[in-house]
Amino acid sequence: MNFLDKLLTYYNIDIDDFNELKNPSSLLDLPDTNNIKGMDKVVERIHKAINNKEKIMIYGDYDCDGICATSIMVKTFQKLNYKVGYIIPSRYIDGYGLNEKNAE
Repeated sequence: MNFLDKLLTYYNIDIDDFNELKNPSSLLDLPDTNNIKGMDKVVERIHKAINNKEKIMIYGDYDCDGICATSIMVKTFQKLNYKVGYIIPSRYIDGYGLNEKNAE
């Protein structure tokens, strides 16, 4: 069994689902994000923040997927014409994980 097979087995991911996710023929082929546990609460909270004109800060990560995710979130809010802040902490200064100092 190769590494990918072991990884998919460990996370209980079907190879066909993995291949479809890896190479979708269109955005409609991507999984429905409404099936992600807790997504309804996230969406509700973002709507509340926008409706109440609250400040929104996106706390990113310094690795490649964290930087990409942060930029996607910032661009999404820009498309919604809603100004947000963001921070990408330093692994060397801030360490790993969330840092209360950066949340201020």
